[in-house]
Amino acid sequence: MILGIDTSTSVCSVALWDGKNFVEWEQRNPTGHSSVLMPMMKRAFDEAEGSVDTLVVSRGPGSFTGVRIGVSTALGLQFSGKLKVYSVSSLQARSYLDGFEGVRLPIIDARRERVYGACYGALQHEEVNAPFVHFLELLSGTDAPVALIGESIDHFYEMARAALLQEVTINDTQGNAKGAIRAFLEGKYERDLYPVYLREVEAVRRRKEKEDADIGD
Repeated sequence: MILGIDTSTSVCSVALWDGKNFVEWEQRNPTGHSSVLMPMMKRAFDEAEGSVDTLVVSRGPGSFTGVRIGVSTALGLQFSGKLKVYSVSSLQARSYLDGFEGVRLPIIDARRERVYGACYGALQHEEVNAPFVHFLELLSGTDAPVALIGESIDHFYEMARAALLQEVTINDTQGNAKGAIRAFLEGKYERDLYPVYLREVEAVRRRKEKEDADIGD
């Protein structure tokens, strides 16, 4: 069996795949997942009755604290030698919409009108940390319908509806451990366990802001 975990946003998610069906557990916990992840995983291990041999973790981008908790937990289990452990992109894990043929755009709010995002489906774009308008500019070059996928993204949905001519839909995701397993089954994984933050170094960001302010003077 395959166990998936996703802690990259405010929803802690665990899923189990037995080769035919998924079982999922999730819990919204905006203050951190350290207190809820292990009990959820224990429940999954109990459900599997010792049959889990593979663990898949979302490595980010997303919440700094959440990503660290998920990756650290996976590292601990990897060191035990009892499981084969792999990592997948948290955006890839959020990219699945069965039957949708347009552009799938999973996003995670990175604050200050920026998002962690990537495009899948009818338009391909690597994952980046960028202003949301960057994606709006990309999408304006296609007439394919767009599906925004994410958690608490109503603000960006309204921006997209105002800026784009094609149909735009919103898909509010919760836990994405199931998507992490799907990404693994499609071969979209890494063997290394390392967190992906996609965030500018604070000093670099502040320098850019100062330079922009100086230009405006």
